[in-house]
Amino acid sequence: MQQQIDDGDYILEKRKEKTLLDRLHQKLIKQLRIMEVDLDDFKEKRKCLVLAPVLGHMYLLIKVHKKNFLGRAVVSQIDDPTYKICKILTDILNPIAVNGQSFVENSYDLKKTLENIQVDKDDIQASFDVVALYPSIPIDQALCVSERDYRMMKLYQQEQSGNQMIS
Repeated sequence: MQQQIDDGDYILEKRKEKTLLDRLHQKLIKQLRIMEVDLDDFKEKRKCLVLAPVLGHMYLLIKVHKKNFLGRAVVSQIDDPTYKICKILTDILNPIAVNGQSFVENSYDLKKTLENIQVDKDDIQASFDVVALYPSIPIDQALCVSERDYRMMKLYQQEQSGNQMIS
């Protein structure tokens, strides 16, 4: 993990936790207002914001099967200011991933898929280990898709509740 810090992947903050939480909370509120989320409505606010936020913490997951016991940094964001928003985004993005051409749910699904593939003598089999998956996601495109689907989800919820007012 020290190597990742030295490489600049993570920054050790010297500021107090409360200052960091307040700043993150304010950024989150600003973004929600841009997305026209009604934060004056208590129920809507509770869906999006954590009431007693704590700073996420990071620990190292050791991969004993790797050479030199490489580890992977894991960040736990439970009760972080972004926790509830992340849950909403997961609900939006998971169906997009599931409908993707290359989606494989688990090893059983992979086995079922591979059973139908004909392998010729000249074919070459390869497998790849994904490294740094999330930094390769186009952030602007992901944000546009997330915002569009969030708005569609809100419209659907309004229609289901009998509220036909569309903002």
